[in-house]
This record gives sequence, structure tokens and C-alpha cells, in this order.
Amino acid sequence: MTALTLDQANNTLAAAGIRLRLSQDGLQQLLGNGRFIKAMQYCIKNRDAKQDVLSFLDHLRNQAQNLVYQEKQSAQSAPTHQSPAPQSQAPAPQHEQPAPQQQTNAPQQHEDRVFINHHVYGNKAALDFKLSETRRDSDPTISIDGAPALGKNKYDWSKKTTIQITLNDLPSVAACFFGLLKDVELRHYGANNDKSIKLQHQGNKVFINMSATDFSVQVPVFPGDAFQIRNLFLRQLMAKHPDIGVEGILANLKCHAAMLKTPQQ
Repeated sequence: MTALTLDQANNTLAAAGIRLRLSQDGLQQLLGNGRFIKAMQYCIKNRDAKQDVLSFLDHLRNQAQNLVYQEKQSAQSAPTHQSPAPQSQAPAPQHEQPAPQQQTNAPQQHEDRVFINHHVYGNKAALDFKLSETRRDSDPTISIDGAPALGKNKYDWSKKTTIQITLNDLPSVAACFFGLLKDVELRHYGANNDKSIKLQHQGNKVFINMSATDFSVQVPVFPGDAFQIRNLFLRQLMAKHPDIGVEGILANLKCHAAMLKTPQQ
């Protein structure tokens, strides 16, 4: 698939059940990315490869609207058995609501799920926090992509490293963002146990160091970005325990942090 054409790429996306499509310019930006090409080869049958393809498309879509676009709803959305009924024309305006200009601030929709994320841009690297599901049990969690900078306001997402926080570690990272823990370090992540992430709550920011073999990025997360990220963690913690409510989640985070605190904290 090294000589991937635009038709081949978009046909593969369609076969994998992905409703995003590449423009010619978008494809050109990804053709030299070996990880993307490999993910495209297996995305139809392999869930992990499909997730990787979605991640690459998401980062590309954040760069410019003309690189990746949403496939328009097909005509099959209009049921043929209702066509003779005059009243079936009444709901027609509802199909016009998802206009392109109305989607800029809305969550990006991939297949049958909502893909919500928040980017944090530093001088030397960038991070992408996004809603995710654990591969084994489909538990709600957060994945973090880290990418080095290419220059001012440019980041190389083709060299990104991803850490998906485990269900047991999710409250620890959340507690750090809520200021309940000063330091949290997660080690031995990834297939080769070589990925790690360290968070330090420094009062006016949360400093994050993400590393793997031959990879290291450091990004400070300031209050505005931290607010958005805390909302992502709350959303996922409540998705796992919807009956507890926000107050219950926050109370549980305080208890969790108290059990983990060291004398230095």
C-alpha cells in the first residue's frame, strides 16, 4: 500500500466503517508516514489499527478543514417506504442542521461514537488528551498523544507516542489535575513496557513529561487548558459510575489522593 491512491485510501476508510475522507492534500501529508500506511493495511479487521487511523485523521483535521472532511449522509437515510406519504416531507429540514459551520465547536463524530479531545501546545511539543476506551473491557478512560515540535506552531504528529491510562491509574492522574496530588508517575506502559508519564502540579500549571524509547516531550499545562482537561476526566469517571454524581466522584478523588500521599506531599 506504499503507492496508495486517493480512491484506495477512501475506499479503505469506507470499508473500515470510518465516515471521514481524505482530500488529495491530506493524503499527500500522510503518504510518507509508515505508521499510517501500516495502520491502513489492517484497519478493516483490526480494532487497534482502526483507532490509529482515526487518531492520524483527527490530528490532520485539526490542522486544516480541507485536509479531512466528513462523508455526507447517503441517500439511504431517507426511507423509501415513506416516500408516498405527504407528511414525510415535514422532518426534512432536520437533515439540514449539521451544516459544516455548525460543526466547528462540536465533537467530531467517528462511526457511532463521539471523538472528543483537547490539544495543549507548548514551545517544544504538544499533547492531545482525548476520550478513549480500554481495549480489553471498553471502560471509559483518557488517552494522551505526545508529539515533538517541528517549528513555531508546527508539530510532528507522525512521530507521536500514545499512552492510554489504565482504569486504576485514571483517578490518580485526575487527582493531580485537581490539585489533590502534587506528583503522579505512571511507568511500564506500552507493549514493550517502555512508556511513562510524569505529572507535577506546580500551582499555576501542571508540568507533564512523557517518554518512551528514543522519545521524550515536556509540556506545561496552564489553567485554561487544565480546566478543559479536568472536564474530560470528570466525564470519563462519571461514565464509569453514573449513579454517583459529580459530588461523589470528587469526594472519592479526595479519599483516593489521601491514600496515595507521601509525607513529602
